[in-house]
Amino acid sequence: MISAIYWLILQLHIYQNCSSAHIFDFKLSPKFTSVYMKNLLLAIFLIGSSVFAQSPYQLSWKLDLPIVLGSNTLMATGLLIPNGISPLTQAELDALNPMNVNAFDRSATQNYSIAADHRSDIGLVSGAILGLGVNLALPTTKGLQGKAYWKEAGKLALIWYEANTLVTGATLSTKALILRPRPFTYNPNAPLEDKMEVDARFSFFSGHTSITSVNFFLLGKFYADYFPESKYKPAVWAVAAIIPAWTGIERYNAGKHYLTDVITGYVVGAAGGILVPHFHKKKDKATSFLLYPINNTQVNGIGLLLRF
Repeated sequence: MISAIYWLILQLHIYQNCSSAHIFDFKLSPKFTSVYMKNLLLAIFLIGSSVFAQSPYQLSWKLDLPIVLGSNTLMATGLLIPNGISPLTQAELDALNPMNVNAFDRSATQNYSIAADHRSDIGLVSGAILGLGVNLALPTTKGLQGKAYWKEAGKLALIWYEANTLVTGATLSTKALILRPRPFTYNPNAPLEDKMEVDARFSFFSGHTSITSVNFFLLGKFYADYFPESKYKPAVWAVAAIIPAWTGIERYNAGKHYLTDVITGYVVGAAGGILVPHFHKKKDKATSFLLYPINNTQVNGIGLLLRF
């Protein structure tokens, strides 16, 4: 019980760092190493402690251990690669020309809005909070209590962890490798100090959009798998699709991202939110039947044996 709660609090701490302007200002310090190892060890603990919990999902060392190790490696890589990257210089900023941006993305270079930037944080934070609430609430729908309840919550927490770590790690690594200047760096109305932050070089692709997308599509997938016959599934999926899209639009309005940034972030997040739970779904046992002859002193005929 304590482990599941601690892990969720730790994830909210990571989101807080990811939403700041200094997202890449990480060093291989004892504090960073401690947080990273606690994340990794707790995820491994959840694999072992949740194997027998009742839910639409199942965990296995064969599936989950590679995902946990791979996603954490991707996350660490994305956080540590940018340590040697320098901000744009004044000469580089002066050389930026909106006409060199493709026509589809060019309109973003005219945007800069602090209010839109703040509004986009709503989707990011709400996804993390709702993830915590769903992990705690869904097991109650199965009537689970005590140890069985926390095993179920731990299973959902691990799936949520894997999806978020994969998507966040992919987002950070791509940003650090592509080094695309944010749209506001082209805008003369944007403050120079913002343009000369290292973060101004990490436009592709949108982390706010990808993280919001993975969390809300996880919520939609969890609901659909727990309540496959629910008449509210279309509404839940609609909310899951709309909130990340709205977040991406606000990132565009803020001058933080191009349209291709937010579209890519949306797709990557949605893929993680849907596919990671999908790979954990319990496989339906195959139904088989056998026809066999009956011939004895009491009856003659054909018997049918169903196995399911």
